Amino acid sequence: MINLLANTDIPSEGNIIVNDKNIADTKFSKHQKVMYKRSTGVIYQDYKLINDMTVYENVALALRVQRYPLHKIHKKL
Repeated sequence: MINLLANTDIPSEGNIIVNDKNIADTKFSKHQKVMYKRSTGVIYQDYKLINDMTVYENVALALRVQRYPLHKIHKKL
C-alpha cells in the first residue's frame, strides 16, 4: 500500500485518490508525476542507504538524481 501511495507501484485496477487527484491515472503528465513525487516521500525501516557513503552523501545523491544543481543541494543540506 505504501508503494502505491508513493507511486512506485501501479495498481492492476482501481484508483488512488490523493488531494482529489487520481495518481494512478495514465493521463497524469510526467510533470505532475514529478511534482507529486517531490512532495511525497517514504522512509524505509532499513533506510536503503549506500554503506560506503555518509548520510549527507546519500541524501545529496537522491537530490542529484532529481537533477538539483549542486549549489542548491549544499544550501538544502
